[in-house]
Parts: sequence; structure tokens; C-alpha cells
Amino acid sequence: RASAAAAAAAPMAVEERPVHRASSSSAAVDSEPMNRQMAVEFAKGSVKFDPAQNSRALRAWRHLQQSVNVDSLRFTHDQVSDRFLHGRHQNEPVASLTEKLISGEVLAQDITPLVVVESVGKLWVVFGNRRLKALKDFSSRTERKVQAVCIVHTRNIPPPLMAKLLISTSTENGGTFAPFRPRWGRYPVPIRPAALPRPAHVLSSSFVSAAVRAAPAEPSVEKARALAQAKEADALKR
Repeated sequence: RASAAAAAAAPMAVEERPVHRASSSSAAVDSEPMNRQMAVEFAKGSVKFDPAQNSRALRAWRHLQQSVNVDSLRFTHDQVSDRFLHGRHQNEPVASLTEKLISGEVLAQDITPLVVVESVGKLWVVFGNRRLKALKDFSSRTERKVQAVCIVHTRNIPPPLMAKLLISTSTENGGTFAPFRPRWGRYPVPIRPAALPRPAHVLSSSFVSAAVRAAPAEPSVEKARALAQAKEADALKR
């Protein structure tokens, strides 16, 4: 009986189960809206449609290739990087390609085709925003009508490409313009108070020192007394 009572009083053993802890990356994904998570999932493998990253894309979609006026093409990005990441212009500044187009060293038709999707009545550049930036700047500076070689998807758009369009579109001006992204980040750094101009009524110490040095020196008491005595002597002589 004593052993049975001791066994009944003893605490029951609790089975320990491993606790699943979400990684920081999975937590970040979970914090995104579900529709974006789905779009990112569908967009996997979309790089295969870009000739700058996949040489087979040019042959696979040659039947959709056409020349389009750059004025009709829209940026999907609100800002673009100032250097190329892929293709024949890899690591080259975008502005350098613009200069080569202006000088005639590079022709517009020789640039790797842009990948374009038609949606809501507009032509959106999904792959090639930096190439479009160079072409548009070339057109603006030379005041010429420039044609860009594009692979234009208008019907039966592949789901990965359409998903890429949805997740990469960040323009807030309808895609008409995209400046270069600042080197310090996506948005400009606010001006620090020290960089603000000094108010007009606040004079720096260097300015005050310079003003004192430039001001005429006042005569000393001894010099003033000697000057007065000399004037009196002249008066007596007269």
C-alpha cells in the first residue's frame, strides 16, 4: 500500500516535444500579404524570359520581337540603379551607355531586347529598366525618336512573367520617368541641422575677427593729447 501511495503521489512524467521556432527569414515572409507571397512564388524562374540573363530567351521568343518607340515604353521601377548587373554591359554605368549611343559607338538596335508586357493599355518593361533609362536619356538629349528592340507579350502571357510584373512595379508616376537610385539608399538622407545655412544675424567668429582687423584703429589717449597740443601751438604762432 505504501508503495502504491508513493507512486500515486509522484508527479507524472511529461513528454517533451521539440518546439518549432520560425527563422527570421520565414517570419519576414509571413509578415507579407498573402497575395504578394503568391506572386513571388509564381515569379520564380521568370529570369528565363530575359535575354540579358538567358541567351535562349532570344531564340525562344523571337516571334514576339518588334521595334517600339521608347516614348511608348513605361518603367515599372520608381528608381533604377546607375550600373548594369547583367548582360553585355555588366558593371558598366548606365550613363556610359547613353554617351556611347550619342557618339554612335553603340546603336539602339544592337542593345539587348527589352522584355515588355502589355497591361491596362500600356507597355511595361519587366526586364530592362536600365536599358530603357539609357535609351530614353539618349532620345531626350538628342531630341530624336528612338526605337528599342523589344520582346512584347500581349496575349497568353506566361504566369511567371505576369507575376514578375506585379511584384516589381513600384512606379508612382505611371512609368513615365525613373531617376537613378541614390548611392546612400532608396530615398535621400534628410539634411542635418549642421548643414543648414547660418542665419544672417548670427556671425561666425572668423567673420567677426576679420571685421575687427579691417576696422580703422582708434588713436590712443597719448596720441590724441599730442595732436591737440600741436594744434594749440600752431594757433599761437598765428
